Amino acid sequence: TKSKVMMQQNGFPLSASPTNLPPSFLINDNQIEVVSHFQYLGSVLSHDARLDKEITTHISKAAGVFSNFKSPVWNNPNLSQHTKLAVYQAAVLPALEQRPGPQLLAT
Repeated sequence: TKSKVMMQQNGFPLSASPTNLPPSFLINDNQIEVVSHFQYLGSVLSHDARLDKEITTHISKAAGVFSNFKSPVWNNPNLSQHTKLAVYQAAVLPALEQRPGPQLLAT
């Protein structure tokens, strides 16, 4: 199992620390990687509490879901605007808002 730790050193984010040397951690003789951000339960946590990566991740996920429905839904002239809106609300918005939605697979 790979473990990581995210922290601030002397009140400074790791990238702005006076020495620019991240601390070293060993647990059971395994080196623990020090990172500036990581994903946990679908959210991106950052050492400086900024939301840039979190927002970018949400937008990327929603864009991917939206793109998957291009041919089968958005460009399908046989589907009504109402149906397209229902697909958008059921699949794209949950990805954007990081809330559970139906597990839809576009083929």
